[in-house]
Parts: sequence; structure tokens; C-alpha cells
Amino acid sequence: MTLVSYDPSRWSIARLTASDWSTKLLLSTAAVVGLGLVVGTRPAGAQAPADRITAQRILTIPASAPGRSLEIGEITSAVRLANGVVAVADNGSRQVHFFDAAGRPQRSIGRDGEGPGEFRALRWIGACGGNEVVVHDYMINRLTFVQMNGNTTTVPAVRVRTPAVIASTILQCDTLGRMAMVVPTSDRKSAGPASGTIQLFDHDGASLGKLGPMFVDEGRPLGASIKLALGDGGVYYGAGDSAFVTKYDFFRKRTSAFDVLLPSRAPTQANRDAAIEYWATSIRGTERDYEMARTMLRRLPPVTTVPFYSGLFFDQTEQALWLQTSVLGDANTVLQRYTPQGKPLGQLLLPSNLQVFQIGNGHLVARVSDRGSGEEALVVYRIAPVK
Repeated sequence: MTLVSYDPSRWSIARLTASDWSTKLLLSTAAVVGLGLVVGTRPAGAQAPADRITAQRILTIPASAPGRSLEIGEITSAVRLANGVVAVADNGSRQVHFFDAAGRPQRSIGRDGEGPGEFRALRWIGACGGNEVVVHDYMINRLTFVQMNGNTTTVPAVRVRTPAVIASTILQCDTLGRMAMVVPTSDRKSAGPASGTIQLFDHDGASLGKLGPMFVDEGRPLGASIKLALGDGGVYYGAGDSAFVTKYDFFRKRTSAFDVLLPSRAPTQANRDAAIEYWATSIRGTERDYEMARTMLRRLPPVTTVPFYSGLFFDQTEQALWLQTSVLGDANTVLQRYTPQGKPLGQLLLPSNLQVFQIGNGHLVARVSDRGSGEEALVVYRIAPVK
């Protein structure tokens, strides 16, 4: 399982225990030593246009606030709906919190457990179809669909679907309710990168087949890992290990592939340090556990080049594809905007410590962490339209 923060809405995780980390890091070390996969290189002259896109922060939802009874323990994912409602997955309380467009808390659903409407490990939340929010619980491999009915002050209807796949690590849903899930198939005990397939489902949960096998992840800080976005009637995917994004329709036919026009670059020490620190502090444990994780992560062979892109998003309202081209430790969060056909439309610069969850309806949703206090908040930006 890849634990990288920069795949924004996709790789945010429920924190593991220290013992889980020891096992996974040892397996990752075995997998990466002698790794044949090298992130692609290209001439430094390749570059997408750097026309600036602007964005304004319009909402901040802190994890806790004076006078507010609701406290968010751990923001693992969030989504903003077309009506401005924001749903936040809180793995600390095993709940989903709903806020109105002004950031006022409306309702919370869920608790720790495995019954209907209960959660064990909240990993991802997203919009699905016209008026549902879907919540992914990776520990019990279950999807919970919350019927919104346009009003968060009423009790949402909840339905549960258990897909016929195991251990999905990344998923997306489109405006028609169709879903795509990445499912690893290779054994982490074997040397080399992990592979997997993309499983496709219609709005009723019936299988539409699969794509692959294909590369999924390297399993090391700053290593390449698969990215997935749904929109414009198809599935966009790539791993950042090449300067291309590929699109398939839901009949599994490849319809396009385009060059993202970005140069390769070597990681800085700040990139390496930030990536190791994020992985190490993503566990539940003592400072000794964190330091043990840091030591083990430093023993992994470092990447020689960072991925061309570390996040992939599709704004289904604006019909625009976004690539996050920054990685942990960069001075800014950098996103490039493209048409569905791959024409670059400009660049958006935001603060460096953002974990992007969603770009949709002309807005960007992310988590921000204060480097000093460690306090978290959810932020929403309105993105200026591209003329």
C-alpha cells in the first residue's frame, strides 16, 4: 500500500500502527533494492506554458474552533458538492462530517464499527452520481453511499455496497455514478514495483471489465505511483513515471494519450526529507516508533528523479484536467491545467503544505497542516475561470 500524501484525494490514509509499519517497510525495502524501474527522463527544454491561473481561498474549516462542539480528529479526505456542502472524512472519530457552504457544521454520521453506517478506516470520500457521497472504508473493503437529497440538515439515507474486489487502494466516481478502482495484484514480497488492474463498474455496481495489468507503485518516498481521474466519458490514468496521461473509455478502448510537456528533475534534499518525514509520521506510535520508521525509510534506495506529476484530477463541471506537478518539500503546491485533449491552459501556484483532495465545480479542496503546531484545517479555494 502506498502512503504518499501528494496524490491528493487518492492516497490520504488512515494511520497505521507502528508494528504494521515495520512489516510494510521491510517488504518495501526488499521490493526496491535492485529496482529496475526508473522514472523517465526528457530534455529540460520541454515545458508547458506557465500562464498564471489565480485562486482565492473562500473557506477554512479548522479541526477545532472556539465555541464549536465538533472537533475533527484526523482529516483523511474531503469533497465539496455543487451546492457548496463540504463532506469531511474524519478517521479520528470514524465519522463523516457535513458542513454548509459557510463552513458551519450540519450533521455527522457514523461511528466505529462494521455495521451499516459504521466505519473502521476512512480512506477516501467523493461525489458519486448526482446527489450521493461515497465513502471508502479500506479496512473492511466497503463503500457506503450517503443520499444527500439536497439538504444536510435531514438524516441522510445510507446504502452499502461491497465490491467484488479485494483491497482496492484508489478509486474514483463520475457524475453518472460509474466507478473505477485500482487493485494491486502483485506480491509485495517479490522484488520490483507493484502491479495491478483498474476495475470498472457501472452505477449499479455491475462490472464493466478491467484495464491492465499495469504499474501501480514503487513503494518508497517520492516513488512513482498510479494516478486516476474520471471525466469526459472516460478514465484518465498515469503514474508520473512517464510524461504522458492516457485515457480509456468505459468500453476499455484507449481513446487518447498526450504528452504533459513537463521536464524531468532530480529531487532536492528538502524533497527527500519532507517525503521521509511524512511517511514516518503517518503512523500511530511513540517518538521512538517514528524515529525507527525514519531510519528504515532512509535505507531505501532514493529516487534519482521525481515523478513528472504527483496528482491527477478532473473538474467535471469545467471539463478540465489538472496535474499536480509539485512534490513534498517544494516551495509551492503547483498545478497545471489542461483541456481533455491535453492542451495546456496554465499554472496555479498555492502554498506548499497543501494536500489536494479534489478539484471540482471550479473549486479546489485541500488539507493544510501547520508546520509548528501540527494543527489541521480544511481549505477551499475558488479557481478563476480560464479565458
